[in-house]
This record gives sequence, structure tokens and C-alpha cells, in this order.
Amino acid sequence: MAKLTRFKLVLLNISGALYTAVAITGIAFINLYWTCPDINEDGDCFWPSIFAVIILVELFANLILFHYYNKRNQVQYWTAKSSSLLDGRCFEQRADYALNGQFVAKKGNVSLSMQNGTLPVSSRAEQTPKSFTKYAICEDGTYVGLDSLREELHGAFSDKINDNNSPCKYCHQCKQVVPRRCHHCPLCGICVLRKDHHCLMLGGCAGLANQRYFIVFLFWASLGAIYGSYFNFMFLNKHMMYWFPYGWLCFLGPVSMVRWVLGWETAFNMGMAVLFSFSFASTLGAFGFFVFQMIYTLNGCTMYDYHRSGPKRVENDGENYAERLALVFGR
Repeated sequence: MAKLTRFKLVLLNISGALYTAVAITGIAFINLYWTCPDINEDGDCFWPSIFAVIILVELFANLILFHYYNKRNQVQYWTAKSSSLLDGRCFEQRADYALNGQFVAKKGNVSLSMQNGTLPVSSRAEQTPKSFTKYAICEDGTYVGLDSLREELHGAFSDKINDNNSPCKYCHQCKQVVPRRCHHCPLCGICVLRKDHHCLMLGGCAGLANQRYFIVFLFWASLGAIYGSYFNFMFLNKHMMYWFPYGWLCFLGPVSMVRWVLGWETAFNMGMAVLFSFSFASTLGAFGFFVFQMIYTLNGCTMYDYHRSGPKRVENDGENYAERLALVFGR
């Protein structure tokens, strides 16, 4: 995949979320102010409107929370909260890997290779440091950049931990040690802990921090799409043709567009048929995603784990369904 600029990545994520918000609002507006009064003889849409408002509030609340907690998917947030996610072998700040028989010690936040208690002379040593916090003094009195030294050391011990028996791995994009259940997202530019997938429709990654809001969003999206499809269907059944036995074929978007081109259907009815097709497809998509998300959750894995590693090769989270649900939704 070609490397996208930061602006293009942000635009891509915003476009997906904006499209979803506009689609939800548009379907609700048309059904509440056009189809509902039309199919009800008395024109009373009070309770349908209340129900629609509840669905909209739930959808937008979970969409906002999904994005708010998206930034907490990165592994640095969780390692700062609890080092139990990375044990002594892979938590970088407690690393003691041996490189060529020499132990790796710590200086500040950087791993430094020690030789008899002193820093080695680097071939890339620099004489005049710009900031003493970013440089280390070498044995001969010269200075070496900690970033370059850190990169060399990480490259050396990354091969030691990138095996299936290690609870952690090395991310070459982020240049850090991360848990094995953490995966780098090229669209978000971060390592996402317990990554499920990157959702283009919502514009962010579903991970440990925000998966609960993603699943709840899918539930209400399924309910809202079914609700919208019902009003669209009843409108088409009244103004286009009776759906049984073959009239429902005209409710499909492509068929209605052909009929409109041939002059057999009005433009408005064609638009409503396209909207019905979109709503019905959204129902199937959202409900299908919701069902699979619950299956993954109850099995203690994510979509990424299930399809990339295989369910039998992934150590499931939790001992039972209650623990696995609590991990995602909280206690």
C-alpha cells in the first residue's frame, strides 16, 4: 500500500465518519418527514419520531465515544497504566537482553550497551551535542545520539523476541516492543492493542479501548436500518406496486433506475427505491458485523486474530464468557 501523507490519512478517516453521519441523518429525516406521514392515514408520527430520536442519540453518542477512546488504543497508554501487559521479558524499560555477551542497561528511557560499565565508542559519535538529554557521552569523550543508538540496539534484540513463544514482538514502524496481541495500523499510524480491524465507515480502529462502543453502535445501526427499511418498504408498496409476488423486484435500486430511464417510474419513486436498497443493505451489513463481533468476543479473540492467526493458534482472553464480555464491555 502506498504511503499516504498525514493529511490524506486524516481526510480518509474523517470522510468515512462524515459519510456515516450524513447517511444516518438523511435516512431519518426522509422517513420522519415524508414516508411516515404518507403511510399513516392520520399523519400521526409522534411515537415513531420518539423511537427514531432514541436511535439517533445512541448512534451518535457511540460514534463520538468510539473516536474519543480511539486514541487510547495505542499501546503506550496501556503500558503507562499497567506494566502487567508486558512482562519482564518484553517490557522495554526493564529489558536486560544480552547482546554479544554484554548486558543491555538503561540510561534514561534508552537502552544502552555497556562494556565494563562504560559506554562504547560509536562510529556515528558526534562532537557537539545540541541537547544533553538526547546524547550520551562515550568512552573517548565524544557524544553519540541516543536515538541512533537506540535504533541499533532495538534492531539487534528485535530478532530475539520475534518468535511465536515470546509474549511480545518488535514493531519496526513504531520502533518499540509491544505485546503479541498488538498490531500496527498503517492508517492510524499507531500500534493498536488487541486490534480488531480498522473501520473505514467510522474512521478509526476498533481496539481494546473502544471496541465496546463499536459493538453497541452496530446494534443500534441494525435497529435503525431495519426501522428505516420498514418505512421505505411501506411507501414503495403503496406508491410503486404491491410487493407480492414479483413487485418487490422493482424496489431494488438498479431495477428502479432502469425503469426510470425507460420512463416507467418517477424520479422520486426511483430515489426512494435506491434509499430502500441502501437501508436494507445497511441492515444486513450492520447486523452481520454485530453477530460476528459477538462471536469473536465470546471466543476471546478479535477479527484480526481469528482470520490472520487462526482461532486455534491464539490464546483466548478469559476463562469463560463472563470474563470475555467483561474485558470488552467492562464489569
